[in-house]
This record gives sequence, C-alpha cells and structure tokens, in this order.
Amino acid sequence: MLAQLPVAEAGAELLAATRRPEAADRALAWPLLITNAGRSGDPAEIGRLLALCERLRNEQDPVRAPALAALAELHPGLFGPADVGALDRVVTDALEARDGSYRTRQAVTKLAVGILREHATVPESPLLAWALAALERITGQRGSISLGALQHTLRRGQEHQVLAALRPWLEKAAAVADHRLLFALTHSLGDRAHGMPELQDLLARALHHSKDAAFGTAAGLWLAAPRTREERVEQIIALEPSAVVLHTVQAVLTTRRTDLLDPLLADTPPYGRFLKPGTRPRLPDLTYAHRWQPRQQAAAARLAERAAADTTQATHSRAAAIRAARSIPLFGRQLALEYLESDEVVLTEVALAALAWADDPARELTVLLAHADGDRARVAVYAASRAARFATPRQLAEQLDGLLTGGKITTRKEAVRLAAGYLPPQQAAELLRTAYLAPGQHPDVQAAVIAAGSGLLQREEIWALFGAAATDSPHTGTALLRTRPWQLAEAHQARFARLVGQVCRTDHPEAAVAALGQLPTWARFAPETAEVLPTLVTDLTNRHTWRAAVDAVATLAGQDLPHPLGGTAPGSVLHRTVTGLLASVRAGESEALADRDLPARQRLTVLLGGLPRPDQPWIRANLTGLAELLAEQPALRVDLLLGLVDPAAGTLTVQLRELGEAAADRPALAASAARRLSTRLGRDRLPEATDPVLSAAEQLCGEGESATGLLAVGLLVGLGPQLGWPAEWRAVLRALRRHPVPRPGRGAGGGDRDGVARRSTE
Repeated sequence: MLAQLPVAEAGAELLAATRRPEAADRALAWPLLITNAGRSGDPAEIGRLLALCERLRNEQDPVRAPALAALAELHPGLFGPADVGALDRVVTDALEARDGSYRTRQAVTKLAVGILREHATVPESPLLAWALAALERITGQRGSISLGALQHTLRRGQEHQVLAALRPWLEKAAAVADHRLLFALTHSLGDRAHGMPELQDLLARALHHSKDAAFGTAAGLWLAAPRTREERVEQIIALEPSAVVLHTVQAVLTTRRTDLLDPLLADTPPYGRFLKPGTRPRLPDLTYAHRWQPRQQAAAARLAERAAADTTQATHSRAAAIRAARSIPLFGRQLALEYLESDEVVLTEVALAALAWADDPARELTVLLAHADGDRARVAVYAASRAARFATPRQLAEQLDGLLTGGKITTRKEAVRLAAGYLPPQQAAELLRTAYLAPGQHPDVQAAVIAAGSGLLQREEIWALFGAAATDSPHTGTALLRTRPWQLAEAHQARFARLVGQVCRTDHPEAAVAALGQLPTWARFAPETAEVLPTLVTDLTNRHTWRAAVDAVATLAGQDLPHPLGGTAPGSVLHRTVTGLLASVRAGESEALADRDLPARQRLTVLLGGLPRPDQPWIRANLTGLAELLAEQPALRVDLLLGLVDPAAGTLTVQLRELGEAAADRPALAASAARRLSTRLGRDRLPEATDPVLSAAEQLCGEGESATGLLAVGLLVGLGPQLGWPAEWRAVLRALRRHPVPRPGRGAGGGDRDGVARRSTE
C-alpha cells in the first residue's frame, strides 16, 4: 500500500528501505520505489529515479534484476530526451555486471524495446537513437533481437513511419551483412510487412548479400507474402538452386509450385550452398504427394524406398521414410507391404500403421486383422480401427466375427469396440452378444462388451447382457458403472439405475462397493434402488459393504431429494437405517467379542460422523429430525445437536436448552459438550453479532441448571478471548462463578481451582 501513496509521503521511507542491510529487503524495496515514482507521472521524479538507479551498479543481481524489471514495466512515454544519459548508464552497468543473469538481460532488453516502439515514428528522436544503440550492445551478448509485436501496437499506416525512422540503421547494418534488425522488424510487423515494398526490397537485397543462416531466414520472410510467394520462390531457386532443400522454400514447392519440384526429386540433387557434395539429402516433405504428377510421385517413391533400404541410417530414420511414403498413391502401399515381414520390429510396425493411411484403407483391413493375433497386435489392432471407418458394414462384420471369440485378449477387446462403433445397431448387438456369451470368454473381454454396449441401449439384446453382467463377475459389474447418467438418453436412465441397484446387491464386494458409491447419483432416477441401503447397513452379518452403504446414506442426507430418498419421515432411507440400528442396540448386540464389539452402535456412530455440515436448510431439517430419533442415545444425540448450534441464529438459546436437556443428569457428558462447544467457537469465524450470544449465556446462567450453566461457560470461553473480554461479558462470567450448582461455578473459575475462563482472562 505504501507504493500507492504520493511520492512526497512515501518516497523517503521507500528510499530508506533500499539501503537496508538485508538483500532480500532491498530486492522488495527497489520495485516499490520505482513503481511509486512511475505512478507520479512527473518527469522530474523519473530523472531523480534514474539517478538513484546508478546505485544498482554495486548491487548484487538478486537485487538488481527485480529493480530493472520494475523499471522496464514503466510506460516508455515517461522517459524524455534528458534521460538518455542516465538510461545509458543503467543499461551499461547491467550488461557489464559480472553476475548478470538472464532476468537482468531480459529487463534491459524490454526497456530498450519499449522505448524504441514508443519513439519509432520520430526519426530524429535521441531516445530512438539510444534504444537502437542499446539493442545493438544487447544483441552483441544475446545474438538476437526481438521487438515484440509491433503489428498489434502501431496504428494503421504507422509501420511506414517506423521503417523510415529505422532506415539509416538498416542500411548501415546491411553494408556489413548484418540483417538482424531487419529480420526483427519484419517479424515484429507480421502481416503488415507484406504491404511494405521498401521492406520487401531490403529482404530481397539480404538474399544476395548474406551468410547461409541469414539466407534461410531472409527467404522465409520474403516468401511470407501470399500474393508473391509463387514468383519469388522461382527467383530464389534461380539465385541458389540448392535452396530447394530449405524448409520454407520446399513448403512452397510441394504445395504451390510443383512444376519446380523435379530438381528436388532427382536422383542427383542440386548441390550448392545448402547441400554440399557428398552429403546425404533429406527426404522431402511428402504430405501433399497426392497432388503431384505421376512422374513426380514415382520419383518420390524411389527416394523413399532408397531411404528405407539404407541400412547405414538409423532405424528410426528408415521408419520415417516408410511413414512419409504413405501419402504417395499406390507407391506408399507397395513400400509398406514390402516391410510387413521385416526382421526389424520397428519397420514392421510402422509399415502396419502406414497401411491404415493407404489409398483404400478398407482393403487393408484383412491384412491388418491378420496380424491382430500375433506379436504385432499392439499396432495392427489400432491401425485396423482407422481402416474400419472406411469399410462397409458387411465387410467389417465378416472380418470381426472370427476375432471376437478367439485370439489375443487385446484383439478381442478392440474388435468389440470396432463392432460397437462402426456397425449398425442390430449387427453390433448380435456380435457383442456372441462375444459375451462365448464359452470360456475372458472377463476383460466381457467387461469391454459392457462398456461398449452403453451406446446400443435401443436394442433389448444389450439390456439382457447388462442384466447378466450386473451379477456375473466383479469385472462386468464394475464395467457397468463406467456409464454416467448424463451419457444416457432420459428414457434409459431409470432402467439403468435399477441395474446399478442390482450390482449393489451382488455377492462380489468389489463391484458392490463401487456401485454403492454411485448409487446416490443414480437413485434420483429410480428411488426404489435405495431400498437396499438400510438392509445393508442394519444387517450385522454384512461385514464387507456396510461402510459403503453408510456413506451412501450420508450422501443422500445431504441432497435435497423428496421422500423416501430425502428427509427423516418414517419410511425414508435415513429413518429406516437409524431406527433399524437402534432396534439392534435395544435388542442387545455382540459385546467385547474377539473380532467385534457393539457393531450396531459403531455403525450408528460412523453414520452420524459422515453426515454433512448443516449449511443448507434441508440438511439442517434432516439433522434436526434425526436428533429426535436419538432420544434413547444421549451421547449420540448430544453430538448431533452440538453440530446444529449456530451462534448467528436467533434461536441460539432454544438450541442450547435442547442440548442441555439431552445432557441432563449426565455431568460428564455436559462438561464434554461445553468443552467442545468452546473449542468450536474459538476455531470458527467470529459471528457478526455477538449480542445474541451474550443474551443466551445470561438466560442459561439464570436457569440454575447444571448442563445449561456449563454450556453458558462454553459460550463465554469460546468467544470472550476473541472479543477482548468486554465488561458485560465479564459480568456474566462473575455470575456463573456464583452459580447455585457447583459444577458450572468451577468451570467458570470459581471454587478452589482456576477454570478455563479465568485462565483466558489472565
């Protein structure tokens, strides 16, 4: 906040902070000082700031770098001609620093580029001259220049003024074959450079007077203009025939000027500056080979075949040639077929993958699926999935029929997916049914059938499979659960929800637990599916899925659902679960056995502990109704009522009275509730209005009951220290120490020992 104040108010303190002994403090102070001066907009303040920045010469880089970064963030228009000397010293010191970092160089570059862009339209500006000189020095260290995106910051037509202002420096640099500023300017102007004849002439001159690396850059920039690239590429090749191997030139030849492509595809390539004699030429880009003349396609195929057969090259390079040749009509397929039985696994697999991109992928489906049962299945199966898109349903069904019941598991699973994805629903359903019911079928394949069949629910055969899958095995039951309600049509959601309910009842604990986790999501579509929950929780012989069922009941209690899914009315899921557990508790249960102790009470405790916080009206209503059911279990009822206490509610006194009644005649339980209440109030956010809390404490104090008196102590101990113990709160504290019942008096610090409340005031 200090940096946002006027310089007259904050400057002295910020300046003092830049002289602190700790480097970390100075690293924080310098950017604040610079930002503060920049916000003033006063040229005099900027001048004084730059004078102060000369101290950065003797700073270490962790301090210097953030300071220069903040300086570069200032608007370039804040600097004037009088600041040139100071700016030059700052940049010179940063570049000469022994410990200068990348961040420091980035900052001074951004500073110089910003000033250049601000004053680029004023040829005689001293700041423009300084910015160019600074960039020249920075480029000497970094080797490149970036002017940012001038095309997005200059007004329309202003790019010509920038070029006119920079023309003397461009001419001077071109005289010594240094075209870095020219390239940086062209990059920065983007598409605007295409309509600047003078700039295009400078690029053309750079082609004639540049080194090899600069020639490639100049060619790419000169060819960027769409209107002229076809004519210009011919001029470049005439100037240097070996330029056909440059990527930017080759991109035009292979797409737009295929009439000039023959030298690139010749058996003897055009050697020159960019392809030295004896150098192995790289295979050209064959992506658009389908546009070429037949003679050119044949020539390209010869080059690809030669590259693939060259055993002196690395295997991945040979594989790349086979992969690239797939774009050549007819020839690419022939080359791939030659390597299907290669001893090199990489070449065989890349050939299989290439067949899926042949002229007629459907024709290759037989070859691909023939390899789907061997060691190359990992490639052939997925290549077949692409080829299947081009096959007729009859072709595909004939090919898949034999794969669904035999062969590798991976192959069968992929065949299932292909059938479900590319065949008409009737054919797909028949094949999936055959695959699922095949004798000895692997469970993973059956699971794949169920997962793929969710898109075919318009067929009754699929529903029959799903009904069997719900109880057949853990794999199939779990596969059913991969489907989510939003993936199904509304007409299918209720029926599918009942399937999820069947999985909840299965004898496979793994699948049942997973289904119970999803049941709260599905139950809204078929409420009867939740009827299984009370049974699973109250059946004390069920020791595998009861906890998942408890979690589902707790989740439903937190949702605003109609009866019987929501609420605590008789017949609701929550009511049936709690009353069933309470009945087990009353009837007597296993106590202190070797492997379990009071299981019904434990399940009831877990259920209450998993209930959501009462932060929504329907949740509070559910918990309030549940508290009434727990009248015979005071400890559990106190736990629940304690969670319902809301200091901000107008019914706080009523809530605490009900809590006190639940703990009446149980001193230890009341004392425990008071301690937990004070801990919670001390931890939670302070209520906006504390008067109702004080009023509740006064009323409870005056009732003379032990339990309510202890709860009043809990209120005071929880909130009194946070409020600084106001006088009225201390008055209630003194009254509690004189409570007619000894226990609240001792809890408030009365009697022979100091209580919690008294210790909090000391």
